[in-house]
Amino acid sequence: MAVEPGFDAERCDEDEFAALQARERSLRDDGAPTYLERLPQLRGKSQPLIQQACVMSFIAPRPSDAALDAGAGVGRYALLVAPKVRRLLCVDFSHEALRTLRGYVGAAGLTNVDTLQADLCRLPAVGERFDVVYSVETLQHIPTHRARAAVVAGLRSALRPGGRVVLVAEAWGPRSQGTKEGIDGRHGEGIYEFKFTPGDMRRLLHEAGFAKVRVRASNLLPGRVTDRGPRLAARVEGLLSRVPAFGGLGWFVIGMARK
Repeated sequence: MAVEPGFDAERCDEDEFAALQARERSLRDDGAPTYLERLPQLRGKSQPLIQQACVMSFIAPRPSDAALDAGAGVGRYALLVAPKVRRLLCVDFSHEALRTLRGYVGAAGLTNVDTLQADLCRLPAVGERFDVVYSVETLQHIPTHRARAAVVAGLRSALRPGGRVVLVAEAWGPRSQGTKEGIDGRHGEGIYEFKFTPGDMRRLLHEAGFAKVRVRASNLLPGRVTDRGPRLAARVEGLLSRVPAFGGLGWFVIGMARK
């Protein structure tokens, strides 16, 4: 993984910040049509399955829910959540990702999914409050703490009283590779990435106004173990991910709270 050393997004001016976002949007647009096909090559055969099992157990979608997928991409989670909720709004800044998502939604015969192209840093009012808002591997690509805090505050505003939020980001911990912050060379020309400690996740949620915050982890077991039996490993990971003491030991940090 090629990462530019010494990168500090907090020193970016507005033009540099915009350039990072534009580069990511371009790469997302280019990669959207084939992303789900390439995912096993990018992540291995078991990692996405295990992450999905853990994250879905925390999202806990219900038939009466109106849900918001913040940073939906091509619909990796939307296609799992939509059949289980009343309505799902998918927001992303990539036009091509949303176009690809709509194709998958149509092929699946889902009629309760809407899309909105928007920048989560400036999430517009959508005229509805949601029962659950979730965001998977989006916050890690937003440069600067202030911008990430603005996103989480916007997601809180979109929740109805008592609504729940689930945030998933790549972790910075004992198993991390590369640097905590940098330009991740796994994505062609590179996309900004900030890896989260449990403390980073708690801080964001508390600053947004959430009081009772929980932080957990997913993908705790080594890939060489989970690849031998992905479905059994997913069940084991589902149990491990609920242990608070393991919150900083997985590949991903999961932050949860209620409004």
